[in-house]
Amino acid sequence: MLAIFMTIENDGERRLAEELYLSYRGRMYGIAYSVLHNREDAEDAVMDAVYNIVNNISRFVSLPRNKTESLIVIIVRNAAINRYNRNRRRGVLPLDEEHENIPDSDPTPAEMFGEAEDYEALLARIRSLEPIYRDVLLLKYLDGCDNAAIAALTGVTETTVRVRLMRARAQLAKLLDGGADDGK
Repeated sequence: MLAIFMTIENDGERRLAEELYLSYRGRMYGIAYSVLHNREDAEDAVMDAVYNIVNNISRFVSLPRNKTESLIVIIVRNAAINRYNRNRRRGVLPLDEEHENIPDSDPTPAEMFGEAEDYEALLARIRSLEPIYRDVLLLKYLDGCDNAAIAALTGVTETTVRVRLMRARAQLAKLLDGGADDGK
């Protein structure tokens, strides 16, 4: 693990990366294990997440603790999902353990709701989305990340980010219209 942190030239950023790892390693492992249900794969997913955090450590320098924690959760969840999908493509996982891959889309809060009191309702609906959709929406519109930054943080391509944002917008629009089955 030390070798990963030594790639950071700035001493303050290196200490921050080490502190983040020491503070969140148990939670990171728990999240990865809940997706993968395999100790070795969960450990590998945590390493993938730490690598993403180290590569994007400058984003963490000025973040408040609550946003730092949610960003770490998003990064490790996506690292675990990416590892799961790689394993599935290779035929490593048994068929009865398959989980659905959750795509994302991108509607802006301002487009969905104009009033401040409606903003909390919008956040509640975003939080009800599947984690992959919810994560990209929150990163895009609450944290102000562009697609390239979201791709770097989540370990997926920019094309995947765009597709997830599009799908999340579509799901969110259905929720805002009163549900998928209303009106038809």
